Amino acid sequence: MQLVSFDYDGVLVDSLTRVLRLIDRAQASLGIGRPPTIEDLRSIANLQLRDLALNLGIPPERIPELTVKMSDLRRADGSRPPMFPGIPEVIRQIARNSIIVVITFNLRDEVMEVLSAQGLEGCVSLVLDGTDPRPKRERIGWALEHFDANRRSAYMVGDARSDIREGRAAGVQTVAVAWGYQPREVLLAEDPDFLAECPEELLAILNGRQKRSPEANPR
Repeated sequence: MQLVSFDYDGVLVDSLTRVLRLIDRAQASLGIGRPPTIEDLRSIANLQLRDLALNLGIPPERIPELTVKMSDLRRADGSRPPMFPGIPEVIRQIARNSIIVVITFNLRDEVMEVLSAQGLEGCVSLVLDGTDPRPKRERIGWALEHFDANRRSAYMVGDARSDIREGRAAGVQTVAVAWGYQPREVLLAEDPDFLAECPEELLAILNGRQKRSPEANPR
């Protein structure tokens, strides 16, 4: 079976507003840097908390403090981001012929809570969460070995420039989604193998019915 690695925030769930709110609260409570904006998330090359913190003018030595604060706020926050329309059914169909792995910097318990609310806990074979410090490329590689999956038929599905880069570095095919944190023109500049405009297009891509996006730059 083919292995499909999914980013979580911005791919499976619509969490942009929540993430901005939590980062804003963490930054304000610590009194460091500046408040984040949507543009910060849309344009940053590496969509991770450390790089975002540096972009906000937060000193490197204070980033661990910000990380702990974010984790505390996330745990205390009772809200959960909704799944994008169409994602639950698409995940069910993909799971029929694929091994699904979620690779995220979020917390596994929260991811599983959202999946369970849609009856999808049995569709996802593994969640590699934020407690795993390895970059996504290494976690993808580990998942490939763990499930004895073929790298050539594996995919990384993401909504950020860094997802495309990490998937390519792991040697798998990359799928950029146009409904997440970063806009399609930013993603296309990273030359993904495929671009999905809506969740349903993922099925055509993973089933080999859609060719590589003609808008992507040729290698």
